Amino acid sequence: MSSYDLQSVKLPLLTGRALRLFANAVAGGPTKALLVPKLLQDAGIPKLHETRLDEVPTLLPLIPVAEKAQGYEPPTIPLDGLAPARPLPLRTVHDFATAYRNGDITPLAVAERVLDAIAASDRGNHPLRAIIALEREDVLAQAKAATERIQDGRPLSVLDGVPVAIKDEVD
Repeated sequence: MSSYDLQSVKLPLLTGRALRLFANAVAGGPTKALLVPKLLQDAGIPKLHETRLDEVPTLLPLIPVAEKAQGYEPPTIPLDGLAPARPLPLRTVHDFATAYRNGDITPLAVAERVLDAIAASDRGNHPLRAIIALEREDVLAQAKAATERIQDGRPLSVLDGVPVAIKDEVD
């Protein structure tokens, strides 16, 4: 391989209702067979499959050291003006699983709080819009089912009922 020519991917820019309709069209049915090959072609995937490399991959970073590294002394920063650190309000999978199994909270209550927080973040003069695709009733139904499974002592896994957001973006 002699050169590399970075090119922009030609994919549609969609948001909101148009994105939801497009995602449904690509997800299944007869439209999937029509749209997916075109999207793959536009993204350059067939060309990637056809590419043959005649070089062996480099497994180690073979970077020659030009000169000896100099020591680094970070600047001293006065800490007396800083507020003491507070623990982050983030919870781990373990925190959720333990709270669910101890009966401290249910997946349904967590889902309702998450949905309320998402709605609150989308209100106001500068909506966050961090979550672009969300089916509120589906989230609540899944949370209710997880609550019942956990209360019956038969969770699907440690992740059952734990809220998860998926980043799905191609530029």
